[in-house]
Amino acid sequence: MKMKRFIVFLFCICMALCIVACGEKKDDPFGNDASDFPFGNDKDGGLRYYYKTGDKYLQVKNDGKFENIYVAGVNIGSGIANYFPGELGITKEQYLRWFEEISSMNANCIRVYTMMMPCFYDALLEYNKSASSEQRLYLFQGLWYNEDILFSTYNAWAVYDLAVKESKELVDVLHGKANIAETTGRAYGKYSSDISPYVIGWMLGIDCECELIEATDASVHGEKIYNGKYVCTKEKANGYEVFMASLADSLIAYEIEKYNMTRPLSFNNWPVTDILEHPNAPHEEEDGMGITMEHLRATEEYPAGLFANYNIYPYYPEYIYADTKYAEYRNDEGEPDTYKAYLEELISHYSMPLIVAEYGVPVSRGKAHENNVMGISQGDITEKEQSRILTLLSQDIFEAGCAGGMVFGWQDEWSKKTWNTKAYSNPDQSAYWHDVQTSDQFFGLLAIESSESGKRIIDGNKNDWVKSDWTNKKKLLTQNGLTLEISNDSTYLYILAEGENIRNRHYIAFDITPLSGTVNGMFDGTKLADGTDFVLMLDGEDNSRLLVQAYYDRYAYEYYELDPTVSAIGMRNPESSIFNPIKMLITKKCTFPETGKKVDYSGYETGKLLYGNGDLNSPDGNSLADFCFGEDFVEIRIAYSLLNFRNPSKKEVEDDFWERGFRNDFHVSEIGISVAGEDTSRVPYIWENWNNAEYSERLRKAYYVLKDKFKIYRESISK
Repeated sequence: MKMKRFIVFLFCICMALCIVACGEKKDDPFGNDASDFPFGNDKDGGLRYYYKTGDKYLQVKNDGKFENIYVAGVNIGSGIANYFPGELGITKEQYLRWFEEISSMNANCIRVYTMMMPCFYDALLEYNKSASSEQRLYLFQGLWYNEDILFSTYNAWAVYDLAVKESKELVDVLHGKANIAETTGRAYGKYSSDISPYVIGWMLGIDCECELIEATDASVHGEKIYNGKYVCTKEKANGYEVFMASLADSLIAYEIEKYNMTRPLSFNNWPVTDILEHPNAPHEEEDGMGITMEHLRATEEYPAGLFANYNIYPYYPEYIYADTKYAEYRNDEGEPDTYKAYLEELISHYSMPLIVAEYGVPVSRGKAHENNVMGISQGDITEKEQSRILTLLSQDIFEAGCAGGMVFGWQDEWSKKTWNTKAYSNPDQSAYWHDVQTSDQFFGLLAIESSESGKRIIDGNKNDWVKSDWTNKKKLLTQNGLTLEISNDSTYLYILAEGENIRNRHYIAFDITPLSGTVNGMFDGTKLADGTDFVLMLDGEDNSRLLVQAYYDRYAYEYYELDPTVSAIGMRNPESSIFNPIKMLITKKCTFPETGKKVDYSGYETGKLLYGNGDLNSPDGNSLADFCFGEDFVEIRIAYSLLNFRNPSKKEVEDDFWERGFRNDFHVSEIGISVAGEDTSRVPYIWENWNNAEYSERLRKAYYVLKDKFKIYRESISK
């Protein structure tokens, strides 16, 4: 009897241990038992991997077999309204909602540039566990180098030890076994969500510069060869590529040795550091020594394999459209298509899959580059145009034979900077307002915009002014034939101007700073209030514009010695009555060596106002509309940066830059507004400073257009 009880007891213990073991078994989202892996299984120590590189595409393991997958996805940044990227202010609830929306547009991949907060990985695991195989989102995980070290030393090896350390932390993060101490500007916390089965590949590093590659190459003495266990260099490798191979080998080794798992790997690249010949490159620093994944080789110990990835935009660098071999190219429709021409040449260089890891066009008011051959610019395009251009670029990527493409980006990021506006904004405050002049803030398929913007529609209908509960809305003045009502939000200053002859020429004057402005000033024979810094000239649908007093003209201050079109009249007189067009730099002086074309420093007139219907639900809706006439009234919205605001959330404006240069911390308590004419009295407009801007989310038109395209591309590859 005792023996029977003992046997029953042993049986129960064994069953309990089996239950515990089963309970600890990791979920396999692909439905594969370990014995299905063709390169071994857990029991005999075989290497586990769900993804590998094929000849042309990445491949995903399903039902024990590897199948081609076309990468169709988006890049997700870590910034949003009121938060800088390093503050990582996006919530798990937002990520869950975004993942659902991204998957619903038939995307299958997302990319992040660096370690994210735990809530990102928690949300991705939760989403993917409940998603079908068709709805699943695969992750490309990035590793961001310390740029302060990198560009202070101009030697990639200076960041090597830190990069190795952080790459190992990232491996632990993806496997849900990390606890990262809090550090300013970096993700931290306890990472317990094992998302490793959903990570399709590594995309390491940043877009680097030719000078950095050359300096790193010069720092490597002797033969430039790396023979690692998993990654090696080929004969033609340079010193920077040795750095890449060594870092890759270290990361792969760590994940294999600790978790018996691996996945494909790539290093980020872009046209500036490709290794193609560009005979019409106008700037030497953008066509020097390059890098290529072709100079790296995966060993037999690393069957997941290597792939190439590039961030490729149609308007930069200049030779992507200016090289004759690209400019003369015509696509199947007979249209100039320099983008496709570049892709086809680039992909012919590779024997491995190539992904366009970033492509996109922003819908900002300001612009930073332009491809004159294709008529595509970085900014100054409508949301309708964004849809058309993204459709074209997506089709080019697919037809050129790329392994896929990922749109930049998913959401607007308010804190982003652009080369030709970054000097005009307080970098420590840029997350708290949306600068429509800065193109990099408006790439998103998901608009992150002021909550008030939906109430303030520039459409020639003033019912929203009559019925609205807008904050800061004030009927400011009746003067010289016009009545002005003013309002503002985190993006624009809004004006409703009413008068019987509203389509006649009128001038609205703005006094921004007490440090400059007209004295006894006249404009076009009309009296201005003393202290006027800007004049809004209302002159019909085609000739309305904002003008700046010569002394307060930032463009003149920066480029009067470089741009031959800049007038020096009144430039040094704080009381000047000379007003200039507001310009934004678009081209630096250069010579295109292949064609011999010479270009001076030049800007375009960004102060010219665009007439249109700002109602995006209307067939003729224009997302860039600055003003619209109604009967005896006009609605206007003015970008803060056009009025020299550095941070409107704290009413911070430009100081006297002729005396002190561009600087922060000069604040005003109000701005003065008047209508030019006999009565020149100014009325103050004041708003409460804000610490956090109320914002809302809206899917742009391009989202719905890409939804159809992504479906076609994915299905055509999977057949």
